[in-house]
Amino acid sequence: MPVLVDRRLIIMISGGICLLTGITVFSLSISPAVAQMGQMQMNNSNATSAMRNMVFGGYENSTLGINFQHPKDWTISTQETGPVTVIKLNTTRQSDMAIIPPIILFSVGALPENGRTLADLTRINMAEVAKTNNFHLIESNATNLGGIGAKKILYSYSSDDPSLTFPLKSMDIWTVKNGKKYTFSYIDAQRDFDKQLPLVNKILDSAKIN
Repeated sequence: MPVLVDRRLIIMISGGICLLTGITVFSLSISPAVAQMGQMQMNNSNATSAMRNMVFGGYENSTLGINFQHPKDWTISTQETGPVTVIKLNTTRQSDMAIIPPIILFSVGALPENGRTLADLTRINMAEVAKTNNFHLIESNATNLGGIGAKKILYSYSSDDPSLTFPLKSMDIWTVKNGKKYTFSYIDAQRDFDKQLPLVNKILDSAKIN
């Protein structure tokens, strides 16, 4: 992963990327833009409906200074990747997922010597992510992570793994506190990215950095 860990390592950690079932547009008279909007609304509606039935539990790591809520039936695993600790949410398989669920990660690590501030870290991260295959920046703006001012980028790219021939989409959000860098990453197949956003945003909204 360009921001924190190599993208190919993330794929190996996760075991792959899911391909979700697309939604067919029945009316040929609907323009592509309107059809895409309708699909997004339907995806969000379905995900929101499913989320209402989920039971949430909490994860807290006092050593890393982070806690957040997540679906209770998801397990949490951690892996040390050099100076970075990767917290992986092991999402459960759903009926409409052909392979595996999306990738959702929190990463915590020491700040580099040349990146002590959020502005410095943003400069470093943007330079790294721009090296990704077929990188295309969709959105870049200020936000917050765990109640702290943060940077958010949304982009599409292609994996180095030749078995993953479909385009991917990622949302990375990073911030700085107490000499550490905190990053949240959500990765999915580009065409299915919006489907899980209501749940991803719920997890994000619950995150706290101490």
